[in-house]
Amino acid sequence: MKNDLLNTIWLSEKRRKLIHLLKDGPKDIDEIKSTFNVSSRLIVPQIKQLEKQKIIIENDGVFQLSNIGELLIDKMLKIVDINILLEKDKDYWEKRTLYSLPPQMYEKIGDLKNNYLYEYNINNVLEIPPPFYPHLVKTNHYFMLLPYFHPNVIRETLNITKNGTKTILLATPKVVKRIKKEFREDLTKLINSPNLEIRILDEKTKPPALFITDDLILIGFATEEGVWDDRELISQDEKALNWTQELFIYYKHMSTPLSGI
Repeated sequence: MKNDLLNTIWLSEKRRKLIHLLKDGPKDIDEIKSTFNVSSRLIVPQIKQLEKQKIIIENDGVFQLSNIGELLIDKMLKIVDINILLEKDKDYWEKRTLYSLPPQMYEKIGDLKNNYLYEYNINNVLEIPPPFYPHLVKTNHYFMLLPYFHPNVIRETLNITKNGTKTILLATPKVVKRIKKEFREDLTKLINSPNLEIRILDEKTKPPALFITDDLILIGFATEEGVWDDRELISQDEKALNWTQELFIYYKHMSTPLSGI
């Protein structure tokens, strides 16, 4: 079925950019021409197309998004962001487990677009990634969701909580069981720390691994086979930080406090 609204937007990059510009507020024709460095002859036909579909409206020579335009821009930007995210690392995203994400986070996964893919090698696979470590040691708050066992996480957590970093650790029952077995003494110290809260998350949720400092995040998604491989996402982008923090809070609400060892 023909969809004039969508065609008007997606069939023209100029019109998409114009809508994006007006998202920041109304503009007159001179501001629009100056932004795009074009003549009236080139931009006015695009404006008229958007006016025809009632995506933008004009009032006393000033153009702004209509209610229809406001509704469309939100969805359009999400799709554009998701496309950017996937195009950067198609090989990574092709077989990742994403079904455990709540719908509201799945829809906004494009917020992670400004990231880089960190790949461990044989020499550092058990280490905290060097790009992440400087942010970890100076952060005031540290949030972790640990769906797999990592031998260095407990000792590093012990170090930062000693320095006053407020920390929340979410872990699956299997991870906690292994921590109890291999790091019982350290776990006892952590439980007694006023700076740490440990909570248990049901394994059935199949969450991603999350490591969140004040200004940097690291995220790992398992493969469809449930394998944690040697690649994780790192980002300092504000939208990525907000997305990851919101996801962490979602899982925190699903968790229960660790009652003892």
